[in-house]
Amino acid sequence: MAITKGNSDAVANGIGYKIYLGNSGKNWIFGAWDGTHNLSPTYSTTVIAGRWYHVVGVYDSISKTASIYVDGIFRNSSSNVDFTSPDVANSFNIGRGISTYWNGSIDDVRVYSRALSAAEVKKLYQMGK
Repeated sequence: MAITKGNSDAVANGIGYKIYLGNSGKNWIFGAWDGTHNLSPTYSTTVIAGRWYHVVGVYDSISKTASIYVDGIFRNSSSNVDFTSPDVANSFNIGRGISTYWNGSIDDVRVYSRALSAAEVKKLYQMGK
């Protein structure tokens, strides 16, 4: 899965916000690439083909923390993360990475203007079960 946000030149170079399944097929990753640093928490697991996953990335601009949740459960976070680069201010892509496209289904994409709490992420997961 790949959900990215950034202008077209930035996305082409990998700059922007992302939620995606890493190339190994075993790492859910949420974060940002600013062209120099990968600002991302990851969660390693065995991903089973044909199974639905509820993957949520939460960025808290006050605490500068990025967190990843899988199936309603907090899995990892990175602190001192700044997702405010001007390079990621324009477009929003779903199902597209730098040079790859998601080969599967994506359902119920949501974008909020605030950081969700762990309880809110869990409730969203439970609503979708």
